[in-house]
Amino acid sequence: WLALAHVCFKLLTLVRRHRRGARRLGHLPGRDIDWTGRQVMANQHRIHDFRCEEMLENPGQPLVRTISPDIEVVCCTPEAVETMLKTEFTKVTKPSRDDHYLFGLLADWLGDDGIFVLRHGDLLQEQNTRWNNQRKTASKIFTKSNFVNLMYDTLVEKSDKMLDALDVSAKANQGVAHADRNRGATPVNLQEMFFCFTFDSIQKILFNREVNSVGGDEDE
Repeated sequence: WLALAHVCFKLLTLVRRHRRGARRLGHLPGRDIDWTGRQVMANQHRIHDFRCEEMLENPGQPLVRTISPDIEVVCCTPEAVETMLKTEFTKVTKPSRDDHYLFGLLADWLGDDGIFVLRHGDLLQEQNTRWNNQRKTASKIFTKSNFVNLMYDTLVEKSDKMLDALDVSAKANQGVAHADRNRGATPVNLQEMFFCFTFDSIQKILFNREVNSVGGDEDE
């Protein structure tokens, strides 16, 4: 019974939050909220094109409401992005780990006290102070010399390793009956490979760790 009550409470909280968000964002252009998520599921294999079509229906609008089951707003103009990241930066912050699945995962992975999870802004003084301290420390990483040397060298090195991995896949598929539309060839998941490339690069640049997940090595 306790588990059932907990699930019901979560569902009621979600519905209440969605309704409150729908009222607050009702003035924004965009499609009606898809409470069932059917349209998103129907377009899951072309989700980026699907999102782009949503935005193109409202050209020139700085903010567009999406039809995701969750309440989301997309910034569609450079001016809107500048407002969020510069002009009104202290008024726009990240969601809490309890309000957004992604930030919950980030908190579990990186901890609750990291710059990627801490919330900044005038209304969150205690977290904002810690966020600012970490930002000042992290800003020393992104100097011109570090960018020219460390970042450039790291990206070149990781790019070479990704090319090596692609070369291995290409050689493994040699001899396949390519005249028959490469039937029998092993496909290459480029999205996963680019994720690994980004992960390996970040590990080197931010944590000084040598990781080669793009080459198939496991990171312990």
